[in-house]
Amino acid sequence: MSYFLRTVRDYDAKLLYKWTNDPDTRAASFKQEEIKWEDHVAWLKGLLADEDRDIFICMDFLSPLGVVRTAKDEKDEKKALISYQVAPDFRGRGVGVKMLRLLEEKEREKYDTLCGEVKPGNEYSINIFKKLGYTQVSADEEKIVFEKDISKEPEKRSFERPYREPQFEIMRVVAMLMVIALHYQMMGGRLSKAPTGLGFIDWLVEALCIVSVNLYVMISGYFLTEKSFSIRKCIRLWAQVFFYSVFIWIFMMIVGAAGVNEYFSFKDGIFINIYDIQFLVFPVINRHYWYATVYIVFYIMSPMLAAGVNRLKKRQLQWMIILLIALMSIPKSVLPVEFPIDDYGYSVPWFIVLFMIANYIRRFGIPFFEKKSRALAVYFISALLIVAAEGLAIALRGPQPDRYYYTTPLHYNFIFVISGSVALFCFFKNLKIKNTDLASFLVWIAPYTFGVYLLHTHHLVMDKWPIWLWLGGDYGALRPFHMFFCVILIFALGIAIDIMRNRLFILIERFIDWCISFYYSKKEVFDYLITGFLTTVVCWVAYAILDDIVFKGMEEFRRVMISDAISWFVAFVFAYVVNRSFVFHSDKHGFKEISKEFLTFLGARISTLLIELGLIAVLVGLLHVNEKLSKYVIASIVVIILNYIFSKLFVFKKKDESSDEKDLA
Repeated sequence: MSYFLRTVRDYDAKLLYKWTNDPDTRAASFKQEEIKWEDHVAWLKGLLADEDRDIFICMDFLSPLGVVRTAKDEKDEKKALISYQVAPDFRGRGVGVKMLRLLEEKEREKYDTLCGEVKPGNEYSINIFKKLGYTQVSADEEKIVFEKDISKEPEKRSFERPYREPQFEIMRVVAMLMVIALHYQMMGGRLSKAPTGLGFIDWLVEALCIVSVNLYVMISGYFLTEKSFSIRKCIRLWAQVFFYSVFIWIFMMIVGAAGVNEYFSFKDGIFINIYDIQFLVFPVINRHYWYATVYIVFYIMSPMLAAGVNRLKKRQLQWMIILLIALMSIPKSVLPVEFPIDDYGYSVPWFIVLFMIANYIRRFGIPFFEKKSRALAVYFISALLIVAAEGLAIALRGPQPDRYYYTTPLHYNFIFVISGSVALFCFFKNLKIKNTDLASFLVWIAPYTFGVYLLHTHHLVMDKWPIWLWLGGDYGALRPFHMFFCVILIFALGIAIDIMRNRLFILIERFIDWCISFYYSKKEVFDYLITGFLTTVVCWVAYAILDDIVFKGMEEFRRVMISDAISWFVAFVFAYVVNRSFVFHSDKHGFKEISKEFLTFLGARISTLLIELGLIAVLVGLLHVNEKLSKYVIASIVVIILNYIFSKLFVFKKKDESSDEKDLA
C-alpha cells in the first residue's frame, strides 16, 4: 500500500499532542517549551476553523506516520509556509520526503510556491528540503528559509528500481537460476549415478549450485542488518505465497491437469479432501514452501537479531559464528553417523547463522576475499570438495544403505557448502557492475525471482513440469543444452507471471488505499454505521442469552418481554459508550456533564424508538406495506438517520471555545 494524506480532525488532538511534546521535536522547534494540553486544544480548534491553513496526517494503511501543514502567506495568497513532523517511531525511514511530496501534489492547485523555515543545525530537515529541490533564499542565526515553485507539473518518476549496489540484485538472479538447475538435476534423475564420467559433470553442477539458498538468505541478512522491519513487506510476502498456493491450485483444477483430482475433487458441490484444501489455503503454516515459511519467521525476528548482533564487537561476533558452525556444521561434516537433531540447514536457526555471517561481512569484511580471484577459487575448490565428499560417502557406505550420510555433502550447513557460499557472496559483493542495458534488466527483474521459486515448486506443479519438459530423456552430449533451455524457460515464465501478479497486487493496494482514504474522509459517518452494526449484534446476543438461558423456565410472554427490554437497555448502554468514545469523541467531563449527556442520549433513543413504532404502525396498519420491509428496511433507515442527527446536533455537541490562533509548534 502507498502513503496518503488525510485531513486532521478534532479527535486527532491526543495523537498530535503526543508528537508535539516529543523531546526531539521540541529541541528542533523554534519554541522549545513544553506545550500545555489546553493551549494545544485551543490551537487545533483555531487551525481547523481557519480556511487559510490546512493540516494533514500522513498514513501508511492504518498507521499514522506524521503530520504536515500549510499556512497561506499574508502578503502573497499563492504562497504558503509549510511545516511538518515525523512521528518518533518512524524517523529515519524517508517518511519526511514522501510526506512533503504528497503535500506538493495536494496543494499544487491552491499554491504556486511553498516555503519552509528550518532552525540552523537541524541537518535532517535541511537535507530533506534540498533533496526535494527547494532553494535556500535566506539564512540568519534564527532560521534558514527554503522555497520551491510547485506550479509546474513534476516530471513523471521512473518506475525502475534505483541503480544502487546492483551486484546484489544480479546475485539474486544467479541464485534463482541455480535453484532451478538443482531441481532440474534432482527431478531428472541425473544424480542417481556415481560421480564418475558424465555423472561427475552432473554432481559438479549440483555442487556449484547448492550454495544458492545460502546466498539468498545472506543477501537478506546483509540488508536487514541496517533496514527496519516493515509490516507492509511481511504482509506482501505472505500474500504472495498465498496467491501462488491458491491460484495454481485453481488454475490446475480449471484446466483439468492430470493427477490434480487425486488430491481435490467435487461431490455434490462439497470438497472431499478438506486436509489438502487447508494445506493450500494456509501455505505458510503448513510449510507448502519450506523456504517461505522459514524465511517469514526469520524476517519477523530480524529486528531483534539486528539489534543484538549490531551490538557485538568484531571479536565477539567472530567467536559466536565459529562456535555455531562448530556445533551445527563440523561434526556432521566429518563423522559418518546420523545426527537426529540435524535440520540440514532447512530451519530458522541456520538462517540466523547466515544472518550473522552476512552482518560480519557488511561491518568488517573478509580481507582474504577482497581479491575476487581468491573468492572465485575458493568457491570452485569448495564445489570439488563437495563432489569428493559425495564420492567418499558412496565408496564407504554405498548409495542406498545410509541415505543421510550419502546426502550430507549437499546439506546447506555442510562445511564446504558454507565456504563456497561465503566465497561466492564476497565475489559478487566486490564486483563493480557497469550501468549497461543487461545489468539494468537483471536489476529490474531481480525482485520477481521469488515468484519463480513459488511457481515451479508448487505442490501440484513440482511433479508435472519434469514430465512436460521431458527431463527423463537421454540426451547424451546435448544434456547441457537441454538443461540450459529448461532453466531459462522456467525462469522466464516465472518472471513474466510474477510481473503480472505484481501488477494485480498494485491495483488491489490502490483500491485498498482508496477505500481507506474514503473512510477517513467520512470517518464519523462510517464509525457511526460500524458501531450501529455492533450495537445490533450486542442486542441480539444479549437477547439470546436472556431468552435461552437466564429466563428459560419463565412463561413465554413474560420471558420475551423482559428479555427484549433488558437487551434493549444493554444495547443502549453499549451504543452510548462507543458513540461517546469512538464516533463523536465527546469533550464532556465531570459527573454532572456526563449525566446530562447520558440522559439526553436516552431521551433521543426513546424518541426514535417511538418514531419507529409509529412509522411501522402507519406503514403496516394503514398503507399495508410488507411487515419485514417496514421494520427491517424503511424504519431502520429512518431511525439510523435520526439517531445520527440527534447525536451530532444535541447529545454530543462540542463546547464553544474561543480559538487561539497562535502557532505553538
